[in-house]
Amino acid sequence: MSNGDTSPESGLSEASKEALELIATYRYPDRDHPGIPSLVEHGAINPVALQTPGTAPWTIQDPGALVRTRLRKTSAELRRQAEALETLPELYDALVRLAKDEASYSQGLEYLANTGEANTSLQGAIASATIRVLTVHPSRLPRVKSELEARLPDDLANAENIAEWKEVYTRNHRQNGDLIAWAEEVAKRGLQARTTHEDQIERLYIIDNAAWILDSCKENGTERPALKIQVPALVAWLETYFRGLWERSERWIGEAQAKRGTTITTEHSRRILRLYSKDLRKTEVAKRLDTSTRYIDRQLAPVYEKTGLETIHGLCLWFAESEERHINP
Repeated sequence: MSNGDTSPESGLSEASKEALELIATYRYPDRDHPGIPSLVEHGAINPVALQTPGTAPWTIQDPGALVRTRLRKTSAELRRQAEALETLPELYDALVRLAKDEASYSQGLEYLANTGEANTSLQGAIASATIRVLTVHPSRLPRVKSELEARLPDDLANAENIAEWKEVYTRNHRQNGDLIAWAEEVAKRGLQARTTHEDQIERLYIIDNAAWILDSCKENGTERPALKIQVPALVAWLETYFRGLWERSERWIGEAQAKRGTTITTEHSRRILRLYSKDLRKTEVAKRLDTSTRYIDRQLAPVYEKTGLETIHGLCLWFAESEERHINP
């Protein structure tokens, strides 16, 4: 090994690197592949699994070796993506440099080997977040009610400090009553949530200036490793990916609230607020609706009370950012 490189790939033959690459991309080599003995010698493959019939032959001893191999492929993919971004010179140049310089690319990455490490890192980041929390949840499994109830107080407190909080779920969650109840409460503090019909999405968190991707390659039946990413250009690229997914996703919470009868506004008050949002005065709003100004006051009174707001300007700002604005527009 040279230059102090202690990674599992260092000193491997080309055949061994090829075998490790095949494993990392789920194209498993034959057991008699010429690169296998060197991988066993370096401790990257469990030799017992090779000799035990009926077991998975490619048990990676060092999960980091697998991740680093996959990162090399990601680096090449980034270069391909960068070449399509020539209209964004700064991001293009940054991505090309990262793709060509694997050493500098890896400096902004932290490998979190298990669920505990990943959760601790994510919870700490959300608790201190002030700019944004953007998340993608591809799981088909329903969120657990006890977990949602336990985290609700912290989520409500965190939401007070976060300028932008958006979450995308797979479409099957639209009927998850426990998740809807949680989202309704946090939405009062600014959370926005949508659902997507797309299946090929990754579990992603973008929190302020860092991102986390939870690896789909599990080390065992329960642990899920993750990558924490602090490479600015890569975080920017992931944010672009999220923004595109968000725009393609369907609005959800407002419709769910309307069906459950838990909205703050009514159909009448929403019509009034939409007209106010067009810079109309109260008398003009009343004229458009062919009604009186007293009727408008009566319709908005419960909304003022529930939101704690005191001015129509404040109410219009709240409505503009609320999911309820999108109910039957």
